[in-house]
Amino acid sequence: NLSFAKNWVTGIEPHPIIVLGRALSHSKSLTRFTLNAPEFPTTACVTAFDIMKSLRSGLDHHTNLRVLKLNFAGTVLEDDGVRGLCRQFPDLHRLELNLTGCGISDMGAKWLGPVLSAVSQSITLRIKGNSITTTGGHALISAAGVRVTFEELDLDDCFGVTPDGECALAKLMINSPSVKSLHTYIENNTDDQSYLL
Repeated sequence: NLSFAKNWVTGIEPHPIIVLGRALSHSKSLTRFTLNAPEFPTTACVTAFDIMKSLRSGLDHHTNLRVLKLNFAGTVLEDDGVRGLCRQFPDLHRLELNLTGCGISDMGAKWLGPVLSAVSQSITLRIKGNSITTTGGHALISAAGVRVTFEELDLDDCFGVTPDGECALAKLMINSPSVKSLHTYIENNTDDQSYLL
């Protein structure tokens, strides 16, 4: 379990997460890994893609990894940063991923597909406050397939999810045995909408 405080001091070279990725490449085999790194800084020289790719390369060495928990809330990852992280983790049982307010669009949601599709038991995905539309929500639900339980899919404050789109997602959930709960926020509507299945 590793945690980094918010408001990191910038200018540290190399970036702490890149150092972590290198260290993971040489560490003993892990079955569980938790990283709490909200609002980590990026620079013009060290992009979110570079940072996430380094972390991903380090985790690739841990073939017995079963539980993965990553919190990058508030980090300007954008779609390119998600692309750096997202390849399949073989034999991953549980995934908890917090990408709240990371500047992700439908393209980033599609990039998450390979990670979600490889999870065998349960997923908690907090992706609220991003520019994800109904299309992106559909891609996320579809990627998980029927083998995994979606414990939570939080699309709160994703203003691209329209009322009609929310209904479409709810219907998709009903037809998908994998999804337990969906939380969305409808633009111009004061009420949060939660569905529990």
